[in-house]
Amino acid sequence: MNVHALSQAKQRWLALALLILAAVAAFLLIAQPVAHAFAAQRDRIETAQENLGKWQGVIASESEIIAAAAVINRDRRLERGTLMASSSTQAAAGLQSLVRKALIGAGADVRSSQILPADERGGLRMAGVRVVVMATSEQFERSITAIDNSTPYLFVREADIELSANSRRTGAKPEAPVLQVRLDIYAFSRSQE
Repeated sequence: MNVHALSQAKQRWLALALLILAAVAAFLLIAQPVAHAFAAQRDRIETAQENLGKWQGVIASESEIIAAAAVINRDRRLERGTLMASSSTQAAAGLQSLVRKALIGAGADVRSSQILPADERGGLRMAGVRVVVMATSEQFERSITAIDNSTPYLFVREADIELSANSRRTGAKPEAPVLQVRLDIYAFSRSQE
């Protein structure tokens, strides 16, 4: 198509259409993505300001949280649910003994136990132990029940369960599959005063 062969009016309309097309393309390719980026940034700023307000409220109530933790630490009724120990090492050793006793009592075969590093949450210390046990599904269920009903209160923070290599063998006599279970078990501990 030869543009110069068109009449002046048609050339003007064609130029106007090309100008409108270029403006629409510029809007779609430049202005709209920039506007979306600004809107997304504005949303992130608003969310950050809301989070900042929440955290400022938490920080402002720090003294109240510390006072509540002190009350909890002094409340003798809570001694039943926590390990009493003079050190983190003593608390971990007591937890290790308690967990082994509960698991063996439930029929599980405790293969190993390892003391985990102490953890502190909100002014309360936590002792931890990692145990590896071999158990049938029934023994494992009894083990979890023993842990759940234990005093002091025990918390399973992490678990890894897999079928034991011995259970994968097919034999003439059907047996309950044996599970190899790794548990990270924690308990709150308090200093003996």
